[in-house]
Amino acid sequence: MRTEKKQINIYGIRSAAIGLAALIVLASCNKNNDKVTNDNNRIAFIVADNSTLSILNQALIHTGGNQLLKQDGPYTLLAPTNSAANIGVLYTTATNLSNVAYYHIIDGILDVNKLPFQFNQEFKSLKGKLYITRYAKGLDTVVSINGSRVLTKNISASNGLLQILYSALTPDTYAKLGDALASDQNTTLFYQAIVTSGMLQTINGAGPYTIFAPDNAAMLTAGYTLDQISKTDPQTLKKLISAHIANDRHFINDYYLIGDLTTSTAKQTMLDGSIINISFLINYSAPDSFGGIELQGASNSNVLDMDEKDIVTDNGVLHTIQGILKP
Repeated sequence: MRTEKKQINIYGIRSAAIGLAALIVLASCNKNNDKVTNDNNRIAFIVADNSTLSILNQALIHTGGNQLLKQDGPYTLLAPTNSAANIGVLYTTATNLSNVAYYHIIDGILDVNKLPFQFNQEFKSLKGKLYITRYAKGLDTVVSINGSRVLTKNISASNGLLQILYSALTPDTYAKLGDALASDQNTTLFYQAIVTSGMLQTINGAGPYTIFAPDNAAMLTAGYTLDQISKTDPQTLKKLISAHIANDRHFINDYYLIGDLTTSTAKQTMLDGSIINISFLINYSAPDSFGGIELQGASNSNVLDMDEKDIVTDNGVLHTIQGILKP
């Protein structure tokens, strides 16, 4: 097992979105007036003093999170760096900025080295549920939060800990998978097929489930216009939809953890009994990591790429894909 270093050691990944600073300035400042301390080892000061966390620092300043993180706590901050692939995308409005910033703060100490070896253990941040995995992969112990790798673990502060993340986390804003699908303008056709098939109650059940939802372009390519969906036998639609749903909650990084590194593949059984192949796209700039996945159903001649990944809901996780997994 690799020795944990008490310093921030960040892999080189894609730069943050351009123009984020201008968006952050638009956010309203909501500073907490409670008594704070000038102890330079508080979480807020550690973030402010580290140039690789400057975007996160601005988000905390403009939402009052930095004032909270100067207090006694203890708190745990889940800290995406400036190079986190999606950090700029999430900070788009004042409301999003606040939700995202506080979603990365846990009230209390989260020592990830003390967690059991288990997938997707449920915790709560100040803005919703989190799902944390600790898993032995080769000679290393990997921790991920909502599928985002923890790159540097348990950085000590006088009022808590910092966990440095590979990517920023998207807040848990949906109670059900159906809500997440209905709110995405890119999955309206697949959602309508679910409604017409009578499977909405299923995906809104206790679960958890994982859904690979074809985007609208994929549905149209397969001939599924709104009119055609309304004319298709519900049982035919149910079979199609079942080929895109799996039991349990699976973030993309979960497949990498359980997959075969020799072949860079994993397999997933779907509700209809079909098995899809999942191929990892190796990220050569980040050792022991990957840059994404491709899917291939048993009846697909080509692999399918992804649009979005790791959309969290209370009863599962949603991914959107650029094709249909043929049943």
